[in-house]
Amino acid sequence: MSRTYIQFNVQDTQQAYGKMCYILSQNGFKNVVEKNENLWKWGMGLLTAPKYIRIDIPRDHVIMVSAWIKPFMMGEMEIDNSFVGLIPKEEMKSVIRVLQQNIF
Repeated sequence: MSRTYIQFNVQDTQQAYGKMCYILSQNGFKNVVEKNENLWKWGMGLLTAPKYIRIDIPRDHVIMVSAWIKPFMMGEMEIDNSFVGLIPKEEMKSVIRVLQQNIF
């Protein structure tokens, strides 16, 4: 498993979580359960790699976000600057930036 992890330090954990869920749903993500994980998923993988975000609250005032893509016939890929999956990765970076800008 190769995922990108981002920690958000927030004032109000529940308010920030609600805002994140709203932003993700407004950006076309659907809340799904896959392999016993509660995830936000965008895309089916037919034309482009599905994008995934998982939100965890390990303790008060902290939200951990894991983000990755899963190209067809490949495993999970972190959101980095490598060439493979470049377009879906850039789309994910954009969504993560929106989350960062709106959570504080």
